[in-house]
Amino acid sequence: MRLFDSFRDRAVQRVARFGLPVTIGKAVTSLSSVITLALLAHHLGPAELGVVALIRTVVTIVDQYANCNTWQAVVKYGADAMAVDQPRDVERVIKLAVVIDVATAVLAAIVIAVLAFVVPTLL
Repeated sequence: MRLFDSFRDRAVQRVARFGLPVTIGKAVTSLSSVITLALLAHHLGPAELGVVALIRTVVTIVDQYANCNTWQAVVKYGADAMAVDQPRDVERVIKLAVVIDVATAVLAAIVIAVLAFVVPTLL
């Protein structure tokens, strides 16, 4: 019965309360992606589906490298600054996060634009 005793813990209850909707949302998203891919495969055919897969792969790779998760810095350092009543530090962290996000988004757009011209000539 010790397994069920852990569900009495308030932290576990909060994780379950907020984690369950996230888990369900991710499952629904994954299922809808599979359905979308099946419909695309049925309607496009192998050649056109290959183009879609190539585009999706490039976008995923660029997203993985360009996504810096600056929100984590805002949460960590912003919360620390707010705890000691330093609103100027919070503003600086947010400004830095925005600059990083915009710069990586521009860089990602440039990479995708260049690949849009290079990849078709290679194929």
